Amino acid sequence: MSELSIIEQGGMFVRDSIIEKVGTTKEIESLIERDCVVVDAGGRVLMPGFVDAHTHPVFAGTRVDEFEERALGVTYQEIAARGGGIQSTVNKTRAASLFKRWHDHH
Repeated sequence: MSELSIIEQGGMFVRDSIIEKVGTTKEIESLIERDCVVVDAGGRVLMPGFVDAHTHPVFAGTRVDEFEERALGVTYQEIAARGGGIQSTVNKTRAASLFKRWHDHH
């Protein structure tokens, strides 16, 4: 996960707001039909939006550094043994004042 999967001279085929295929421009061109709208994004980066469906509306602390460690192969157990992991943000949330909880996220 620490390396991007870049498709040089790539393309994306979208139908009814759903990404059906990504690949090289030649692969995508073969899917184009008469009623398709073609958007030429030549020289630009085309990237689908990222959606994190796992959210917590109120929390204190952050574990973004752990994400990179996990991508590099560090286990959750190793991170937790150092005081990281879910318990670290649970502890920070419990210790935060109501003002701090609101202020940090607005």
